[in-house]
Amino acid sequence: MQEMSIRTTAQIYNFSELQKKKHERELREKRPFFITGIIIFISLLTICCFLYFSNSIVRAKEPSSDIQYKVVEVQEGDSLWSIARENMEEKSNDYGFTDIYQYIHEIKKCNNMKSNQINTGCYLMVPYYN
Repeated sequence: MQEMSIRTTAQIYNFSELQKKKHERELREKRPFFITGIIIFISLLTICCFLYFSNSIVRAKEPSSDIQYKVVEVQEGDSLWSIARENMEEKSNDYGFTDIYQYIHEIKKCNNMKSNQINTGCYLMVPYYN
């Protein structure tokens, strides 16, 4: 007669394998929430650091007096260089214009100029510090 082996329910269903699979499935289901939590934490940490250190940002030295403008009529033979040289005072160097090239750039910026060409009879706004 053939022997019948009696197996327990635990042997038939192999509960340890089922528990491993269940645990792996639970981890897969929780992974998106974990990643989202990490992203939110890093974002909040970045914002807090930015707000904390934003007061220590180095700012450029602002001129001690206000910039003003005067209108200059372009005469025959004038160039941006000659106008800048005539209107750039010694004391304006103390307040922001370090050289004549910077001053010419500022004149061009004030007058929305793209090139250095100027015409006789035109008017230019020339910046200066009071």
